[in-house]
Amino acid sequence: MKKTYLILPLLLLILSCATSCVAQDSVSVNETITQHYNRLLKEKLGDSIATIVINAKRAVIVCDSVAKKLSSGEVEIAKYLVSDTCNYDNGAKAQGLFYNYLELAFKNKKETVRYQFDFVLNKMRIIGGNGKGLCEKDLRSYEILNFGLLAFPGNEYLKRFKTEKK
Repeated sequence: MKKTYLILPLLLLILSCATSCVAQDSVSVNETITQHYNRLLKEKLGDSIATIVINAKRAVIVCDSVAKKLSSGEVEIAKYLVSDTCNYDNGAKAQGLFYNYLELAFKNKKETVRYQFDFVLNKMRIIGGNGKGLCEKDLRSYEILNFGLLAFPGNEYLKRFKTEKK
């Protein structure tokens, strides 16, 4: 009887992994999970952008013109969140003016890549260090919103978006 209770959660975990966006591409025997995610990110964004994010040692999160420097552990969490390849697909064009509610800036040496998030249009924009827009993608996953709420727990916009995006 106990074996049944242990097998069921394991089967559910395997099923969820098999149906996730990242599981669409199989992991090579010779690559670690981190290497696999980094490879997928490079395929979706290109080597230059992905390399800056992957090798970033510093990051800043910005909301309502308030910037907070992330600790080294938080930088790794932020990298993980923007590595979700589900968010790099294009969907229907949303009509409206993009408003930057939350921003993550990754810095590697002298290079910077900024991710901007609009939770009304459900879009994510990636900006290069020169201020030029590199791409705009659909936002399909909202874990970044939870991360923003950890950094800015009193922000009313982020709180409202969280209740709407459940």
